[in-house]
Amino acid sequence: VQTYWESKPQWYTSVAFEAKKNPDDIDIEPDSPYQLKNGTFETGDLTGWTMNGEIGVVSSDYGWWNENYPYNKKGTYLFTGIAHEGGTGTLTSDLFELGGTGVISFRMGGGANPKKVYISVLDEQDNELARFANSKFADNGTAGLNVNSFLANMVQYKADLTKRGIELGTKIKLQIVDNAVSNWGLVTADSFITYYETAEQVPAAAFEAVNIKPDGDEILGENDEYQILNGDFETGDLRGWTVTSGTVNPNPLSDAVTFWGEKITYNKSGTYHFDGWLANSDENASYTLRSEEFTLGGSGHISFKMGGKTAELKVYKADGELIARYANTEFADVNFLCGHTMSELINTERKATEYALTRYAHMNRTILLDEVNARSIGQLLMFFQLETAYCGKMLNIDTFNQPGVEEGKNATYAMFDRKGYEAKKAELENAPKKSDRYII
Repeated sequence: VQTYWESKPQWYTSVAFEAKKNPDDIDIEPDSPYQLKNGTFETGDLTGWTMNGEIGVVSSDYGWWNENYPYNKKGTYLFTGIAHEGGTGTLTSDLFELGGTGVISFRMGGGANPKKVYISVLDEQDNELARFANSKFADNGTAGLNVNSFLANMVQYKADLTKRGIELGTKIKLQIVDNAVSNWGLVTADSFITYYETAEQVPAAAFEAVNIKPDGDEILGENDEYQILNGDFETGDLRGWTVTSGTVNPNPLSDAVTFWGEKITYNKSGTYHFDGWLANSDENASYTLRSEEFTLGGSGHISFKMGGKTAELKVYKADGELIARYANTEFADVNFLCGHTMSELINTERKATEYALTRYAHMNRTILLDEVNARSIGQLLMFFQLETAYCGKMLNIDTFNQPGVEEGKNATYAMFDRKGYEAKKAELENAPKKSDRYII
């Protein structure tokens, strides 16, 4: 290491650049009275916050579970409920005054059910002014984290509170609410920045937080004689419904989106649906659930969603006369496949395909191997390669010419500045640009 030169040295391998700290490793709160104190949790504790219940802790962990999946935190600390999914409660900040542009930003993860896990903006009297949830939540497995799957890995949001009718100078506080105990019923949160002096300072990449605060507490059908009361089950309970026979567990409603390990979708509407598996663990048990009376109106049509095989929807007049009964006629049972191996399934499909092609006089062939091993599979692959070459010859196609592959190799060399490919590099730089119209 030589630290003094009268003039710039003429020899060096490469120019050294100053190492920059990763911006996500630092979370500095604006020095302003409008900034929520310890909104970043960088004190390492809950200073400035009050917890009611047990919904999480302040942690310096990089990630979650044994695989250490990234939280996408900002700075050293975050608030995480990853180990407190069974807990419910709230975490409420101290009061602060809304200032600057009126825009706040935050990071949030978890909370599959936005009706149970969300962030509220409250005034001094604890009146709710706005409500935000993790609208980007998506459970597509851990392989797609930060691409198409957002679980405990946080997403950054921003919200202009003045557009929610909250005036600058209003004293407000934030409250993290967690009333869920399953199905990602937890919350991770970090980096509550409540003061931006100019619009240019607001993070452009942050998603717009959607205000999900209910306009009121009206229940579907509550003030409508033509609509069944709570026909969508969105109260989260059996309000408007009565068990008239059999046994139904106290909480037969589910907010799950999928069922079984294969994550098959329920195709539900809204947050809740009546779930027969929760209603009674014995699938052979029978019971009856009756709605309140309603008046048939409009076009006379009704609509509903139904899953399962044996359930029926019956329509009665008020005097008890049965006038219609409906079942899930679209139910498809594939249990006939049970007990059969994958080999049986594939071979049966081969025979069926052979039959269908032969019946309509289409050429087809079946290739039989004496045994399946490395040699026989290698022979089969070589046979297909030779067959391709001969077919190409017969059709006047050069099967050994790969202009696309060669062009791709040349473009790769040019992009890496390989000598001799300068012209190709210039060609690439002048190539047509992608149009946003065709990017989805």
